[in-house]
Amino acid sequence: MTLGLAIGNESGIYLAIESEGLPCLLIDSKIVELQTAPDVVALVAGGLEHWSCVVANYSTGQPSVTRAAEEVCYRLDKCMNDQNEAFGLVCGFEGGAAKCYRVNRSKHTKAEFSPGGCDLSKVQPLGCKSHWAPAQKCATEAIQDSTDPLLALVEAIQQRFPGDCIRPPVHVRVMRRLR
Repeated sequence: MTLGLAIGNESGIYLAIESEGLPCLLIDSKIVELQTAPDVVALVAGGLEHWSCVVANYSTGQPSVTRAAEEVCYRLDKCMNDQNEAFGLVCGFEGGAAKCYRVNRSKHTKAEFSPGGCDLSKVQPLGCKSHWAPAQKCATEAIQDSTDPLLALVEAIQQRFPGDCIRPPVHVRVMRRLR
């Protein structure tokens, strides 16, 4: 089960996701750095073995977040069979603006990404739907109450694992817009 959240504003893109990656697959976190210059990262869910293949074969140096999302879709299709699923949020800055694309690779379909991107002024969820709707609501309310965006995302994820349950680690990343 994966639960990740992302939000962006004029000062940065804030990413948080529960659970660790699989170091044996060369993915230490479910926040995967795809490239630098421009910086592009992905919050990933679904089969991590497929994301490991994407990372290993990704052509760095894509000129934009849009092109990076296209490359991720291409690599997912090459790395997966029809019986598997993988989902992600590909994020970075494009033309000075925060951009995020939702990538979906469902069973029996080709990978695709959201045309036009996602609205990063609103909390974007990733993962198990039974968990992300309440977490998205909790983070949105905390941010409206002037809570630091990153702290709001982390607390919203942690609240989905209440009581004596062992809380998974929450991995975070802040991407800053280059001035």
